[in-house]
Amino acid sequence: MGIAGLGSIGQHIAGTANHFGLDVIGYKRRASDVPGVRRVYAGDEWGEFLEGLDYLVLTLPDTPETHHLVDAEALKRLPARAWVVNVGRGPLIDSEALAEALRDGHIAGAVLDVFETEPLPADSPLWDLENCYVTPHVAAESFPEDIVEIFRRNYARYRDGEALDYVIDFARGY
Repeated sequence: MGIAGLGSIGQHIAGTANHFGLDVIGYKRRASDVPGVRRVYAGDEWGEFLEGLDYLVLTLPDTPETHHLVDAEALKRLPARAWVVNVGRGPLIDSEALAEALRDGHIAGAVLDVFETEPLPADSPLWDLENCYVTPHVAAESFPEDIVEIFRRNYARYRDGEALDYVIDFARGY
């Protein structure tokens, strides 16, 4: 399994995959060790990362660098047995290229929770493909008690002059 995006969500998926005995590799902006990930690819190693994957799981943010990261060329590097799973952001995938790869059997299937245009337009070819599973942007769970706990911890950190958790870097886009 290859996970593109090794933030908290990607790391959680890696840990879960490890429990099922899956070998996990990852891709992120800068290579560094990540628990549960055998090898981390970075930067211009995208094509090498894709080769041989059974599952490509996308948890990346939508930035200029990640827009259409999964395009026709990337899809051709995946083996025909590969599945693409997107729980990150819709614009990571070129939808037209994905529909063509699914229709032509270049990849085995896709599971999509996010789309370039949401909701997924009624005329999208993805609806008609038997090897494409669509969910309505429900992969992430947020519970009010989780939000309250995050706020409580961050308030205490702020009060104590410590760095806050979950800070958004607007320059990076996430």
